[in-house]
Amino acid sequence: MSKSSLRLVVAAVLLALAVGGGWWQQTARRERGAAQSGTNQSSPPPPVVTTPPKPAAPAPSAVPETRAPSRSPAAQAAEVRKIQSDYEEMVTRVAAEFSAAGGKFPGGLNAYLRQLALLEREKWQDFAAVLSPPELEDLKMTQTRAGKEVQHWLGDAGASEEQRRAVFRLQQEFDERYALAFDFTPAVMARRETQRQELQEAILRQLGPEKFAAWLRVEGPDFARFTTFAEQQSLPPPTALELWRIKNEFIRARLEIAALAQPPSEAKFQQDVAAKAALAKIMAVLGPSAQVAMTGDLLNWLPYK
Repeated sequence: MSKSSLRLVVAAVLLALAVGGGWWQQTARRERGAAQSGTNQSSPPPPVVTTPPKPAAPAPSAVPETRAPSRSPAAQAAEVRKIQSDYEEMVTRVAAEFSAAGGKFPGGLNAYLRQLALLEREKWQDFAAVLSPPELEDLKMTQTRAGKEVQHWLGDAGASEEQRRAVFRLQQEFDERYALAFDFTPAVMARRETQRQELQEAILRQLGPEKFAAWLRVEGPDFARFTTFAEQQSLPPPTALELWRIKNEFIRARLEIAALAQPPSEAKFQQDVAAKAALAKIMAVLGPSAQVAMTGDLLNWLPYK
């Protein structure tokens, strides 16, 4: 069986296993980053070939080690294209089956999304068998969600290649950790948000505050608003980061409160307390004069202002 055929068989097995899994929770994210794999098929090891001993040479001399010729660049590129084509074909087929089945698709949307994630995982495993680690990372920098985000948000930020690679590895590791996580219960979401914020702090350490501001555009316009307001009010440069961390702390608090599964009245009371605590911290950071100049969109993420 050819390598390409073996890949198709392996992926088909993964699809069959994934279809029955309707117990995964729905995911709202559209990215198809690399995913953790549940099962992997492996080919049997190649037979050991022995070479008959050569006659002894008249004088001892070092015999250079012989190796199988490596894949030529053209052959390697062709194999990469074939892998890409095979998986695009399988994704198209699964998407057509899901569209045709509608609500009757086995396992529903969760099973469909899991199939896509498993196929993505298997595709990168096949790429890894063809490419060296540096070549594989180069490809991921152009084809994965993490790589595309890094190129988009840091491409004009003056970040060095080393910094972009470091951010990519951090983001890619996070994406892979959650690629097959379809549990959106409050407790899981609180844990995920905590780890996401830890990821952003790690990226800050890699980039420094100035370049980090460019990266945080991935979160939306709030950090840019914090930065602009601080500059307009002649506040110290760290002010924007302080406001960003207060916002993160508030988001975490709300998720942790939701995870407690309390009566609605108690949950609302604690949410109000968290919002008031966040507002008090913001006012302490801004000071009286900046408070007067504060506009509504600066804190549009904070209820009960």
